[in-house]
Amino acid sequence: MFGSWKSLDLALHFIKPGGDMFDDYGVQEFCIIGSQTPKALRHIPVRYIKEDSSDNTVRTSAGNLNFNYISITPKHDVDSLSVPRLKKLNEERLEEKTLSGRYYAIDISGLSRERRRIPYTIAYETAHFGEDIGIVTGSKNRKSIVPLVTTALSTPVDDTAYAKVADRFSANTEKTFKRAARLSSRLLEWNVQQQYEGHAQLIFRIRDQHGNGVRDFDIMFRSRGSKGTKLEKLIEDRRTNKNHAGTITFYLRTQSFHRGNWKDLIGDLCPVDVEITGTETQSDEIAYVPLLMRFSGTQARSVINTFQTTIIDIELARLPTGSVFRIK
Repeated sequence: MFGSWKSLDLALHFIKPGGDMFDDYGVQEFCIIGSQTPKALRHIPVRYIKEDSSDNTVRTSAGNLNFNYISITPKHDVDSLSVPRLKKLNEERLEEKTLSGRYYAIDISGLSRERRRIPYTIAYETAHFGEDIGIVTGSKNRKSIVPLVTTALSTPVDDTAYAKVADRFSANTEKTFKRAARLSSRLLEWNVQQQYEGHAQLIFRIRDQHGNGVRDFDIMFRSRGSKGTKLEKLIEDRRTNKNHAGTITFYLRTQSFHRGNWKDLIGDLCPVDVEITGTETQSDEIAYVPLLMRFSGTQARSVINTFQTTIIDIELARLPTGSVFRIK
């Protein structure tokens, strides 16, 4: 959930040529997930026990195999940059000056819309476990869960049939949210609809050109313009993966329930700049080339989707001075 490299590499394997689950392995995947928490755990003051848009164990966006993938690599001319020049660029960044975006190439061809859809649905009033609303053992949600499981198991290995189930699963999610909109909260209960409100994940994996995770880095989101929603205002949680350097996960609320309706919070995203700088703490003779990603509002809306994860894989160029290789 929080950007494990093994999990990321496994997911990326299945979107590479020769690794497609449907075409190459003949396997059809289906995802049925809830977004609720068992009653007994709802008031425990730990975020990851009762987190909105999570089934008490897995976030709805983390469970969706229809993820976006963005790859960012340095351009060939970055090798000509000197370490003093890089340090100057990083100083300018700290002085609120805009970075240059010409040092890196951004590939957004890995968006989920470019691949075959994997059937995905959010079940009504369902949690990861529990005797009443657990997805496997729950007694109250059998009429919602069993038909979905039956559909998945009876779908022939056929492109057209698989696509129809993806549509059916999407329609079931819409049905879930229509039912959830009619739920009422009790005086001592939490906001019922808030638990359903959609979220998205942004996972950044930052490595140097040798595949090593960048330990010391920072990320800045700068929305441009005054009209629309600022992406940084939607961030509710961020988690650095301590076991895999250079990895951080942002959790964004992308929906709100207002006056009986579900409101899309990312439909009018502002243009946004994402700035990333790395710091080499072990030597003054090594520096990273800073990165600037500029997204228009339309581009931002295409790479961040409700109930989905976006993986941003970054190769941050790490350059030495000539002194590093000089033998005295």
